[in-house]
Amino acid sequence: MTHLSIGKEGEKMFHLPQHSLLGQMSISGAAGSGKTHTAKVIAEELLMRNISIIAFDMDRSWTGLISPCTTKQQKYRPFHLKKAQGFWTIIQPIFSPEQKIIRKRGHASIVLLNKLDPLEVQPFVHLATQDILQHAEQENNLQTVLIFEEGCLHSATASLLHPDKIAGLGIGAILISTTKETHFPTKTHIQLKNISDKASYRTASLAPGECIISGSHHVKIRPVLHDQQQLTEQAIHNHYQLHQRIEHLLLLLRRRKDDTAFDIGNDLAIAFMLLAKNRVEGARIFIERSEARLSL
Repeated sequence: MTHLSIGKEGEKMFHLPQHSLLGQMSISGAAGSGKTHTAKVIAEELLMRNISIIAFDMDRSWTGLISPCTTKQQKYRPFHLKKAQGFWTIIQPIFSPEQKIIRKRGHASIVLLNKLDPLEVQPFVHLATQDILQHAEQENNLQTVLIFEEGCLHSATASLLHPDKIAGLGIGAILISTTKETHFPTKTHIQLKNISDKASYRTASLAPGECIISGSHHVKIRPVLHDQQQLTEQAIHNHYQLHQRIEHLLLLLRRRKDDTAFDIGNDLAIAFMLLAKNRVEGARIFIERSEARLSL
C-alpha cells in the first residue's frame, strides 16, 4: 500500500494512505491555520508519485508549485527531506466559463480563476469538473486529485455528491473550507486549529501547521518543497502566451507531412517540459525554432 509522508506524529513520520484520497477528503480550519499549506504538502506527495492534480486557484496561491523553495530548507531535516524542488506545472489563466483545462499525466494544472467575472467562477468550475469526470475511465487506483478552495466549493456540488462514483474513476477531491460542514460526504477529514472537534486532542493546543486527521491522529505537517512566492501577473502572462504558441504550432504540425514533422514535434515536447519547470527562456528558444521551421 502506498502512503504519503505529510508530517510527524510525535517523533514518528505520519503516512497518509494514498487510497484515502479516492473520493472526497476535507481540510477545514480557521483563516491562516494552514489549510492550503496542508493541501500543498499532499499535492507534492502525489506529484512525486506521478499522480496529476488540478487546483482551482482563486488568488495565484498555487503558482509557486512550479519552482523550488529557497527559504525553508533548514527545516527539512526533522522530516527526512533532502532538498527543495519544483514540480511539473501547467499554469492556466481562465477567461471564459467554456475554456478547457490543459492536463498532462503527473503534472499539476493550476487553474487560475481570478480573471473570470465573479459570477462566472461557479459555472466554470462546475463545467470543468463535469468534463473531467465524463472523460475519465474506470480505474481503481488514484490517478487525479481535484483541489477546490472555498470560493468554488459549491459549484462542484452536483459532481461530487457521489464519492463512490468518482473513486471508481480513479479521482479524488480535496475540499478546503473554513467550516467542517462542507455539505459533501467525505471519508477523510483533516482539521486544523480553531475548528471544534470531538477528538481527544483539544484544538486550542494545536500550533499553526498542526492538525487532527480523522479525529485521532495529531500531526505536525511538514514544510513544502516548492516556492511559497506567487508568480507575478507578468510571469503568468508569459507562461500563458508560450502555451498558446505551443498549442498553435501543434495544430499546424498535424497538417505537416514531410520529414521535419518528427523533429519539430520533439522540439515542442521539450518546450512544453521546459515551460512546466519554469524555464521560460529555454522554452522560448525551442518555440521560436519550431516557428522558423514551420515558416511562421
